[in-house]
Amino acid sequence: MDKQANARLLDPIDNLKVPHGQLALWSLGQAGFVIKGGTTIAYIDPYLSDPIGANGQSRRRFPVPIDPGAVSNAQIVFATHEHSDHTDIATLGPLMAASAGATLVTSPQGRELALQADIADQRIRLARLGERVELAGLAYTAIPAAHYSYEVDQHGHARWMGFLIECNGVTIYHSGDTIVIPQIFEALANQPIDIAILPINGRRPGSSPTTT
Repeated sequence: MDKQANARLLDPIDNLKVPHGQLALWSLGQAGFVIKGGTTIAYIDPYLSDPIGANGQSRRRFPVPIDPGAVSNAQIVFATHEHSDHTDIATLGPLMAASAGATLVTSPQGRELALQADIADQRIRLARLGERVELAGLAYTAIPAAHYSYEVDQHGHARWMGFLIECNGVTIYHSGDTIVIPQIFEALANQPIDIAILPINGRRPGSSPTTT
């Protein structure tokens, strides 16, 4: 991907002024988004390669929008779970190298993949369900999710999760991949959500998994 193609996405992200009380979002495809509020820039579930297509499964529906090695503006990166279209080694390795000051927030399973991508362990933070953390100009709270079932260890680290992100006076909820479980409603009770990013996968609560 050439510099001009990268600049078409990165320049607006870098140059856009986002006043207090507003957020700007850019879709990266699949569940991936860039979030900017004030001067804070966060990436969530960036999927900027095509390992699934390379394995003979469904390919991307549109080209990779940006070279991950050109992403030098990330301050915090979220990965909701370890599937390759959410925690992508081919994306996170070069992206975290280019954004040398960024922190990756993920699950224990995501951490193992990040280490394979040569991301230093001190740059990885394990999210704990229900714990509100202030970092990189925003606050985040890990919210339960259940891609197939609800899985959490004795330390409160979930295999599947979403994130409640408070940034620039706006609260956004990215659910990750999940079916409907009671723990989500309990965690989000009385939370003033302004924007919700939810999966559409054709599954009913408690139904058998049909997607990844």
